[in-house]
Amino acid sequence: EAKMIGDLIKTEFEQHKLRTILTITGVVIGIFLLSTLASFTAGIQSNINEDLSTLSGLVTVVDHDISFLNYQTSEIDEDYADELKRVKGVEAVAPIRMTEVAGVGLIIGFEPEDVDFFPGAVVGYEKGRLFEDNARELTLGYTTAERTGLTVGDVYRIRGIDYEIVGIFKKMGTTDDASILTSLEDAKKIAGKADKISMVMLRPEDIGNAEEIAERINDEYDDIGA
Repeated sequence: EAKMIGDLIKTEFEQHKLRTILTITGVVIGIFLLSTLASFTAGIQSNINEDLSTLSGLVTVVDHDISFLNYQTSEIDEDYADELKRVKGVEAVAPIRMTEVAGVGLIIGFEPEDVDFFPGAVVGYEKGRLFEDNARELTLGYTTAERTGLTVGDVYRIRGIDYEIVGIFKKMGTTDDASILTSLEDAKKIAGKADKISMVMLRPEDIGNAEEIAERINDEYDDIGA
């Protein structure tokens, strides 16, 4: 019986070689595409997880219609930073401006005194120091420095304005390695929107109350979300 089945398979293959080869090829390509898609999806999820772990214990407030997949495009009024300081249970806030500049990369702006909200405060500097407020100074992420070949003391022209490189962060292992950091005021000038920021990060007095604070903000405001 086994021999008969084998003979049938052999006969079928010989009579329909092209169809059989195409079927096998289709299966192989399908498996390859599925494995590639799985790897791609895992990579995206890994980057999101890295960013979210960086924000662990903090409450991040963005435009109501923005998700964490595209939070870099969020825009809210800067006045929200002062309002959110008064939310019960909030210890400190950090307004942040993000702007993607073609041919340059992601610019992240915040007040120098808020650097402890940023993972670079933990890893330290490969060279130099943090930027100063409204001084046309940049501190580069590790991979940005590698990609551009820029180092401390160099000048980087962004949208027609010269900025001095004053520092390079050590490698963090997150997407922030590919960013360029500057003061909030300089980042708003680069974005061309003086009264708009991307988000406000809140540090709760008690980390255990972070979810409660987020819910309170979501209940009170219609155009921003935590």
